[in-house]
Amino acid sequence: MVTIWLRNYSAAHLRPLRYAPVDEHRRLSQAQRPVHYDLRIEPQIDAARFTGLCVVTIDLLEPTDEIVMHAAELEIDRVSLIVGDETTPLSATVDEDSELLTLRCATVIPATTVRVEVSFAGTLNDKLRGFYRSTFTGDDGNEVVIATTQFQATDARRAFPCFDEPAFKASFSIELIVGSGDLAVSNGMEIERRVLDDERTLVRFDTTMKMSTYLVAFVVGPMEATEPRTVNGIDVRVVHRPGDGHLTSYALDVACHALEYFAEYYGIDYPASKLDLVAIPDFSFGAMENLGCVTFRDIYLLVDAENATRNERQNVASVINHEIAHMWFGDLVTMGWWNGIWLNEAFATFMETKATDAFEPDWDYWTSFAFGRSAALLIDALRSTRSVEYEVVSPSDAEAMFDVLTYQKGASVVRMLEQYLGESRFREGIRSYLTRHAYGNTETEDLWVALEEVSGEPVRELMDGWIFNHGYPVLSSKPLGDSICVVQRRFLADGSRDDDATWVVPIEWRDRVTAESGRALLSERETTLPITNPTELNSGAHGFYRVHRTPDEHRAIIESGFAGYGTAERYGLIDDAWVMVRSGVEPISAVIDLISGFSVESDPYIWRRIAACVAALDHETSGSSGRLIADWVNSVALGSLHRFAATSGEGATESYSVLFGLVGEYGFDSSLREQAPALIDDPHAAVSLRSAATHLVAATGNGAVLDEFIGRYECASNPQDRQRFLEVLSRFPAEAEFVRVLDYVLSDSVRTQDAPFVLRSMLAHRDLGSLAWARITQEWSTILERFPSNSITRMLEGIQALSTPASSAAVHAFLAERPISHGEKLIEQHLEQNRVNLAFRSRVAAELDAALS
Repeated sequence: MVTIWLRNYSAAHLRPLRYAPVDEHRRLSQAQRPVHYDLRIEPQIDAARFTGLCVVTIDLLEPTDEIVMHAAELEIDRVSLIVGDETTPLSATVDEDSELLTLRCATVIPATTVRVEVSFAGTLNDKLRGFYRSTFTGDDGNEVVIATTQFQATDARRAFPCFDEPAFKASFSIELIVGSGDLAVSNGMEIERRVLDDERTLVRFDTTMKMSTYLVAFVVGPMEATEPRTVNGIDVRVVHRPGDGHLTSYALDVACHALEYFAEYYGIDYPASKLDLVAIPDFSFGAMENLGCVTFRDIYLLVDAENATRNERQNVASVINHEIAHMWFGDLVTMGWWNGIWLNEAFATFMETKATDAFEPDWDYWTSFAFGRSAALLIDALRSTRSVEYEVVSPSDAEAMFDVLTYQKGASVVRMLEQYLGESRFREGIRSYLTRHAYGNTETEDLWVALEEVSGEPVRELMDGWIFNHGYPVLSSKPLGDSICVVQRRFLADGSRDDDATWVVPIEWRDRVTAESGRALLSERETTLPITNPTELNSGAHGFYRVHRTPDEHRAIIESGFAGYGTAERYGLIDDAWVMVRSGVEPISAVIDLISGFSVESDPYIWRRIAACVAALDHETSGSSGRLIADWVNSVALGSLHRFAATSGEGATESYSVLFGLVGEYGFDSSLREQAPALIDDPHAAVSLRSAATHLVAATGNGAVLDEFIGRYECASNPQDRQRFLEVLSRFPAEAEFVRVLDYVLSDSVRTQDAPFVLRSMLAHRDLGSLAWARITQEWSTILERFPSNSITRMLEGIQALSTPASSAAVHAFLAERPISHGEKLIEQHLEQNRVNLAFRSRVAAELDAALS
């Protein structure tokens, strides 16, 4: 993977780079352009096979004796070239390394429009990519198999021969031949269904708009669909396994709201003929924005809203909104090549937040956005970070793009830009961009041009540094006569300095005394602002940067009662202080003292951030520090715990639930631990409290509790309960139960889509993470074979927490000898985080007891 990194240049000198020519055998000729696909697929689900016929209409822009497209893991049968009324056989050669199908003609084909007909066959795989098998248990206890697809980024070629690059847009007419009892869905609306002589059913769908191959989808099996709801003439359905219909109404509510919201925001009608949301039992991603046929991991679509926590409902709403946002930004207008996938995903992440906030204003969902921004800031502070946009050559390069920098950093800088330009001008620019490039492909610069035209602001100059530069700045201020001097420098997680890089930073500032506010663009190392009083440099908390506030500043803000600081800003205070401590820039007492000032905090988002800080401190401690942490936790949180117990409203209930877990686990509160088992099934308790109690019981549980929780996982009646009882299996404190969970997770009892994430949590176990690592290394070959390839690096996020000298050395040595080709950059980042945590652990040992005393 080649990453573009320009250092020692200010953002003002950056421009979008035109990448050097890539290895030509991996890219298709621009002189052969598909126009339309007629595609017939016949899955034989019981045999785990499929056959197909693909007739692709191609514009040949220059004479040639060969046509090259993509194919992988397919058996090519017959190939014919059709020009006018003449049909000519073609020879076919598949290069498995490059995944290219070369079709050769005995004579030169003139520049004209031709049709190529390919018959083929393939295997319904179990790798959760291409055309694959997914299973669930029917009401009779037997396994039920469906066939489904996942093509992003480069796996359409595993289902049919095609021009599998995003710029080769074409329309699709799809037919599926399926079993008599099977439901079949695809991108278009069903327009014909007839029974064949062999009693199978042919289902034909209407022709799609021009779109990229990675957006094609088809799902076949004994599934059910809800009755459609109609929004602006568009039928919306949820497709699900039999018996789950009662879990669909919330998703339909969200989707119908989203269709109206996005059509109004974008100023463009929904671009497909219908919208099916399909719950897939086995799915390696969260969801996939296939045009008109969006596929989901079932936990992000099916929900019993009355028995789900607010966080679980938010997950469902935000994922649905993310995928529907893509119908315009991603499907209607698509990046020209995979280097631009960041903009598709970043913008959808940004828009999911806007739509979710509009769907349920009481959630204050923009504050939740801060969690994602924090995750991106954490990664982007590493020396091993990457630029948001970089050169993509191979399929593995494209797969590596789907990370926190693409989604969360990208969305954060888009949000920062929107707030700087103003929401109205920003939306006008988005509408102009989508209208101008509808049904086409774009580069990142095309969006900046549209926004510049509308706003008159230097958008390209501003944004290039954030997209093509590594990292981000930390801002600090110092008095300078009747002004303040704002200093920017790159923030690094290890606390070292890098004074070379600068950014064009759009800041919103607020005078902490007078509440006067304003905006500024900082482009130099130091910038003077005409402000005399102490100043908040990230007013609104929209900026993708850190602010270094001194302990004296923290004390002044606390003494003011956090006057003027909204929820997102208070979250930012803690988040910035935490990373200054973790990096060694400030002593541990700085974050201890700041968090101590939040004892009367009311917002659950803030308490979650505090709880995360406590958990991280506890993870790096040993011996007597646990008791000191408990005393500190109780001094900060007990008063609010009792206050929320007597307060009504969902926000208070959410805060109480967070504090119940925090005080019960880290405050060693025996009364809460005694209450917890009964709360798990208490119908009068809030769902969020029942969830917190489940986590607390697991964290203090024994073998009998483990038996119970495994049973609850296996018999769960909805995806949220199933996930809740699965994820807590990693929390059991004793070695015997921990080893049993390792055995269980690595067996066929846990789906391969879920097991890597449980193992990630087990690696992060405070006391037993090294046992998980030892088992993973023993099972390494099996894990690589069984688990989806994109999940391996996610599983290995857990190594960041193996922060003792011995475990850290073992992790580095093992992975040095076993590189993972599709995740080199992510592994490099995990290892650097591990080293940062190792250094932090030593500082905790030296400083924590004194800070808490």
